Amino acid sequence: MKKINISTGLVIGFSVAMLLMLVIFSVGLSSMSAIQDRLRDIVENQNVKTNLVTSMRYIARERTLSLYRMALMDDPFDRDEEFLLFNSYALDFINARDKLLLMPLNEEERKAMELQSQKTIKAVQLQEKVIDLMYRDDLTAAKKLLHAKAMAAQEDVFKVLNQKSC
Repeated sequence: MKKINISTGLVIGFSVAMLLMLVIFSVGLSSMSAIQDRLRDIVENQNVKTNLVTSMRYIARERTLSLYRMALMDDPFDRDEEFLLFNSYALDFINARDKLLLMPLNEEERKAMELQSQKTIKAVQLQEKVIDLMYRDDLTAAKKLLHAKAMAAQEDVFKVLNQKSC
């Protein structure tokens, strides 16, 4: 059997150690790259979700203000023009919500969106009653319903949209 001298053994041992370190470094680097990619996807998704919810809040607020402006208008033509704006906000809200629902949502976010949907349906029903009263020229009853119930229902929608899970 051939003996390996000490210097050759040291060189081989050092080479094997360096090779192992290189393999560990490569595996660690690729793992960190994969983790960084996943983290970037999570952050981008979260930013898109946050932007969509912020848009939904803004649109809901503008829609409420539009309804309030309608209640204050005496001119039916001005009211009709504001009604068109009011309806365009509804379409914008639906589009933002649909985009949000197409994103990967966790269970808590899905529950929040379901609650938001229920609260929005209630608020929209009351808003429609307010508009119906306006178009029947019963502005006093429309304003009363707006202040007594419709605004509170819209506030419930805002509360859900302000939750961190949404």
